[in-house]
Amino acid sequence: EASRRRMEEHNRLLYVALTRAEDHLLVCGWQTRRALDDACWYRLVERGFDALPAQSADGARRYAVPQLDEPEGPPATDSKPSVAVLPAWHAQPPPAEGLHPVRLAPSRPENAELGPVPAAASPLAARGASNNRFQLGKLVHTLLQHLPDLPASERAGAARAWLERSAVADADELTQEILAILDHPELAPLFDPGSRAEVPLTGVVANSVIGGLVDRLAVLSDRVVIADFKTNRRPPARIEDTPVLYLRQMAAYRSVLQALFPDRPVACALVWTQAARVAMLPDRLLDLHAPIPT
Repeated sequence: EASRRRMEEHNRLLYVALTRAEDHLLVCGWQTRRALDDACWYRLVERGFDALPAQSADGARRYAVPQLDEPEGPPATDSKPSVAVLPAWHAQPPPAEGLHPVRLAPSRPENAELGPVPAAASPLAARGASNNRFQLGKLVHTLLQHLPDLPASERAGAARAWLERSAVADADELTQEILAILDHPELAPLFDPGSRAEVPLTGVVANSVIGGLVDRLAVLSDRVVIADFKTNRRPPARIEDTPVLYLRQMAAYRSVLQALFPDRPVACALVWTQAARVAMLPDRLLDLHAPIPT
């Protein structure tokens, strides 16, 4: 039984070797001082060809190519080798391909004509300061990601202790700002059990492949809520002054989710971590920046 299995594997590897050739296949031996084993690949291929009909010309043996669809019954007696019959699709041009969707990364738009984004706080300018805003933005982003995993009664203590270990000045004040975001009435579902952080989102909208990472996502029975955290950016004074780049980003995410959940509205929010402010984006504003077919 073991010998039979070894021979099956031996033959299987020969099949793999034969079918790897793209244009030509050369079969040759390498042993020079002793007779070839009858089970070696060279002998197996040789016996296989010996069993095929062939014609000799110019000292070479030429083998017939069998038909793809051989008729039933006894083989033909014609001495001429048969010619392969190509399928009907071989002579037809391939069908035209559809338009390939265009890759769009909503969180990294680079269209200069869409206007500037709020100036970022420089980590170099704040170096050595007791209240480094660049570092604070990263801390707030991290706390908003992980605090929802704790019971509500433990969040304040955990946030304060972590900020103090990070040598943050006014840890109590920053903790209250973070808790205000977690307790924001329109964002509450985003931080409830069942919500998710750092959710990959991909879909095809208006012939564009939209892909990004949503900071917070909650799928409810009556609506879908998403939020994107903007770290180290100064929030605009009015929601109408939200940078177009961010509006396009959130409108693209909304379009993907609307296709996934057509039976419920999608609410979008921007969370400005530097000031711990929440901006709920109205549909009328996002509609102006929704993806359009290219």
